[in-house]
Amino acid sequence: IITEKGPLILEINARFQGSLDSVEIATGINLFQAHVDAFKGMLPEKPKYQRWGGRTILYASEKPVTVRKQISEVFGRGRFADIPKSGYEAFPDEPVVSILAEGNSRSDVIGYMKEQAKMLHKIM
Repeated sequence: IITEKGPLILEINARFQGSLDSVEIATGINLFQAHVDAFKGMLPEKPKYQRWGGRTILYASEKPVTVRKQISEVFGRGRFADIPKSGYEAFPDEPVVSILAEGNSRSDVIGYMKEQAKMLHKIM
């Protein structure tokens, strides 16, 4: 947009970042609510990181994967997102489920996500 004061940049396809979950896990802040509050003129204080957070996506590997049980039923204590319904079929290189993790270190988070991915591969 060109104005009397010069050009202005306008993002047309504004959207939340893909790492939204990781930031919320690490800070304990609901980023969507913070976004809404910002439009009301209420800006949050600079967040302090409370822990490490991570999100990874588990993809189907070499052959199609049919999810026979709800992942949330099998791993109730785990943290998952984008959970498919029973009977969902994912073909090679298609996403199956997102694994969320939190921990005291980066290696804790990565280790947990790898552990969950191994367990999920066993049941699919």
